[in-house]
Amino acid sequence: MSAPPATLGTRPASRSADRPRRVLFVHGTLEIGGAEQVRLTLLEHLDRTRYQAAVCCLQAGGPIAREVAALGYPVHVLGHRAHALSLPTLTSLRRVIREWRPHIVQTSLPRANYWGRIAAALESAPVVVVEEHSVRENADWARPALERFLGPRTDCALVVSNAVLRAVAGADPASARRRSEVIPNPVNARRLRPLRPPREVRAELDLPKRARLVVHAGRMDGARGLKGQDILIQAIAQLPPGSPDMMFALIGDGPGRPALESLARELGVSDRLRFPGWRRDIADFLAAADLFAFPSRREGMPVALMEAMWMGLPIIASDLPANREVLQEGECGRLVSPESPAALAAALAELARDRETARGLAARACAHARTHYSPECYARAVTDLWDRLLEEKQRDASARAVQPQEDSR
Repeated sequence: MSAPPATLGTRPASRSADRPRRVLFVHGTLEIGGAEQVRLTLLEHLDRTRYQAAVCCLQAGGPIAREVAALGYPVHVLGHRAHALSLPTLTSLRRVIREWRPHIVQTSLPRANYWGRIAAALESAPVVVVEEHSVRENADWARPALERFLGPRTDCALVVSNAVLRAVAGADPASARRRSEVIPNPVNARRLRPLRPPREVRAELDLPKRARLVVHAGRMDGARGLKGQDILIQAIAQLPPGSPDMMFALIGDGPGRPALESLARELGVSDRLRFPGWRRDIADFLAAADLFAFPSRREGMPVALMEAMWMGLPIIASDLPANREVLQEGECGRLVSPESPAALAAALAELARDRETARGLAARACAHARTHYSPECYARAVTDLWDRLLEEKQRDASARAVQPQEDSR
């Protein structure tokens, strides 16, 4: 038998017509990551007079779980592995839904998307929303079969970009038939308040006085990881002769970091690279930077890229559908061929030299991000979607109640 879920925060009040509607978010974990950061941002800006919220983590909590609990939201941590045949996960999750009695169950990322919707269907949750955050190179083998069952029981897919919408719709027919709504991820403005002056960051990184600082941020998930740090390291080795003096800070960590450090040594560029690790003070590094490089191999809705836009940095990114969408087809940043260190090196040298062009890209990026990716806009769009879904359910229930009376006349 599985242990009862651990709970942080307060318990919900009993259901009442004059109380806020309740939402249960289902995640695998709330470790540091893009989708998890989006959850925290939404909860920070949620109108609690309209909606109460709780979060259920199938596997483990994490740093963001602690931040969510500190905001006063209940966080249920089930402590299961959440693998494909984890019936204890389903049992524990059903218990949480039965106790919380949410009007809406909203799930995020693959395993939580499956288990959360199965449990919601078995517990007859009124509205079920699934979040789609990523573009998959290889479809999950179980996805087509699961979506044939879960698709008709999903009221809406909240998709983070048009690039992801196209990819998900192409994955299987059931996903293509689901109702979907594109709502771009938000930027967590609270996280992007610098606390230190740039000179302190530069001193921490031990940078030469006149060197321009290029920052990258992303998980280091392999020697050839999704965020393309290896492409950036190769680009440093291929910078054209006479390029402005540049130093590079790769923010992040992960299992691929030793291989990336080894690659830097092999190419003879270690002296130009810094590896500060994961940083919660990312705003300090962005504020100290002159350029932002983002040569990723695959993206759904790149939060790191949007944060660099918000902070007004000139950006160079790989020409992927999601990056192109965020950067407005290159109006807000320089797009270069994916998997091309030479193209990235040329763009770095160009923008480091041409400061007027760099300032123009940065100004357009900042204006676009602060207009379209604010946390207030995101929270309003999500709660408006919930309002519509609940109103539609209520209308459908009213219509079904009226129909038998008409049939009996």
